[in-house]
Amino acid sequence: MSQQHRFNTNATEWTPNASAEEWSPDAFAPRVSAGGSGPAKVFDPAAFAPRVSAAPSGPPKVFDPTAAAAPATRTATASSPAAPSSSNAAAQEWSPDAFAPRVSAGGSGPAKVFDPDAFAPRVSAGGSGPPKVFDPDAFAPRVSAGGSGPPKVFDPMAGAPAATRTSAAPRTSTATTSATSTASSSTAAAATASSPATSSSPAAARTSASTSSSSSLAASTSPTTDWDSPPPPCTTTTTPASTDLPPPAAAAAALDDTEAVNAPPPPTKEHLNIVFIGHVDAGKSTTAGRLLVELGVVERRIQEKIAKEAKDRGMDTWGYAFIMDSNEEERVRGKTVECARASFETEAKRYSIQDAPGHRQYVPNMILGAAQSDVAILVISARTSEFESGFDKGGQTREHALLARTLGVKKLIVMVNKLDSVDWSQARYDEIVGRLNPFLRGFFPPSDITYIACSAYLGVGLVPNKPVEAEWYRGKTLLEVLDALPSLSVPPTGKFRMPVIDRFAEKRTYVFGKIESGQCGIGSQLIVMPGRINVVVQGIQLDDQDSNMAKVGDSVRLKLLGVEEDHVRPGFVLCDPMNIIQVSDYFEVQIQITALLPNKPIFSAGYTCTLHVHTASEEVVITDILFELDTKTKPPKILQRNPKFAKMGGAVVCRVQLAQPIAVDAFADFPQLGRFMLRDEGFTIAVGKIM
Repeated sequence: MSQQHRFNTNATEWTPNASAEEWSPDAFAPRVSAGGSGPAKVFDPAAFAPRVSAAPSGPPKVFDPTAAAAPATRTATASSPAAPSSSNAAAQEWSPDAFAPRVSAGGSGPAKVFDPDAFAPRVSAGGSGPPKVFDPDAFAPRVSAGGSGPPKVFDPMAGAPAATRTSAAPRTSTATTSATSTASSSTAAAATASSPATSSSPAAARTSASTSSSSSLAASTSPTTDWDSPPPPCTTTTTPASTDLPPPAAAAAALDDTEAVNAPPPPTKEHLNIVFIGHVDAGKSTTAGRLLVELGVVERRIQEKIAKEAKDRGMDTWGYAFIMDSNEEERVRGKTVECARASFETEAKRYSIQDAPGHRQYVPNMILGAAQSDVAILVISARTSEFESGFDKGGQTREHALLARTLGVKKLIVMVNKLDSVDWSQARYDEIVGRLNPFLRGFFPPSDITYIACSAYLGVGLVPNKPVEAEWYRGKTLLEVLDALPSLSVPPTGKFRMPVIDRFAEKRTYVFGKIESGQCGIGSQLIVMPGRINVVVQGIQLDDQDSNMAKVGDSVRLKLLGVEEDHVRPGFVLCDPMNIIQVSDYFEVQIQITALLPNKPIFSAGYTCTLHVHTASEEVVITDILFELDTKTKPPKILQRNPKFAKMGGAVVCRVQLAQPIAVDAFADFPQLGRFMLRDEGFTIAVGKIM
């Protein structure tokens, strides 16, 4: 019965009708109509219990979920007969056991109790015979042992370092684990109640096994690099060490999610990164392409197909260059735009090569290639006027050589190319060497410079089986010089540093770069700076080959867990969480001014330009000039304090303000991440180091 109220016209406030009955909660009990007529019936929850029919005829049977559960979880209510349902006070009391799951036995006969094990995933044994129970271990990754014999089980952790291996139970698929845990939830609940501290799941075993190896990364400390060199003091913005590393359980889960790779152990040969630099049209792409053909990295039939395409475009001599200049823009314009990458191997070493653009417009791309190289091959054209146009003012020969040294290139090979166009003239060769040598010795030690003669288009002077046959030349071929270089390897014992050159997303985020210090393996925890993003290494590729480990000097592609593609970009640095890189937008630098623009002949406070450091570039403003230095003395002597300006050729210590913070290190701590250059309007105006 619903309660009625009336409005008393003689009163100023609303009052209930005195004749209405007193409000009762029972009066609002849910009711459902029995039909088109007759009184409404009281809602009985038990009357709506889920039922499934045992047969086309006969009474429905109650669905009992605990019928298949362990005896400890069964209740007396479930086993007792249900009282008859009624629509009045005689209706039975509602019981959760009345909703126990049941399934019909078939077209006739009593309903059978639901057995979760009966629904375990099954796979058919074949065309006949009973189905077999699904065994997750039977689907473990396998690799074939060969043409005959049983397949061998693939062990994803077989090639991992000892620190990352655990004694965890065999992995099962996520779907199987979820189904099993759901079906046995009642049993697990009872077991947990009786022994809360006991866990038998594989995930728990993995977490326990990896706790000791992961917990050591939780206590992170920050490097105590002093960026302030008085007088006067300089304030910097630094980022403390990470304190929010993933807990051991998260680290174990991330390692467990790592793709299993049946990768061979890391190669033992020394690895060298090489970049081809030089003025535009000197023959860099042709040299790299012809070298790959001579070594068999590129098949002849593929080279002939590329050469035919070049001929159809009216560029007959670009057949080898198109091997490296693979995108449409480069082939249409006839100029290298981006650094093309390739790799090859000899009996002595492994090599990764990069073909850098020579046009002034693409010098920033050349910087990215030289920043990750150990050896630079400076290609010089011996043709009349081509050498002069590249070496004289405005050419890229000088700038590329200077940038290579500033970016940390250790060895320089000067390759005098196209000598066949001048009939292998010794006079022309000597002229070029005579003009280059004084300039290059200004920043390269003489022992680090090697000269060779060649004709890349003809393949002469590149590999030992095609040497230069000129009587006056007694030098080696390019490949012989590379194999004879002294070891440039560095022990992988330092703190991890890897500037990011490029990144892309393919289900996970991949980053590409050269490891400047330290080493990493699958399962390693790293931090992306300056974003302070914790990541876990899930995959490693060296020269497009899967590996379990990468060390200093390797150009690698890392698959990362924990970061999106939009949150990492070129110029970011992957580093060790226990010794992270500094992040700052204001610091002191020492610079050497190499050139100034005609419209900006004075270098003073307020000068704006672009700073390039490792793989990062950022707009910068000179805020103060602190000292003018005499670099002819060791150490440099202070000539003047607080000068108002500096001229071309001068050396100064100044403070710079960046548009936004970047990840850098002091030159004294990490030369690879502490050297830089300043560029303005397409010209390099200064080189320097962070103090």
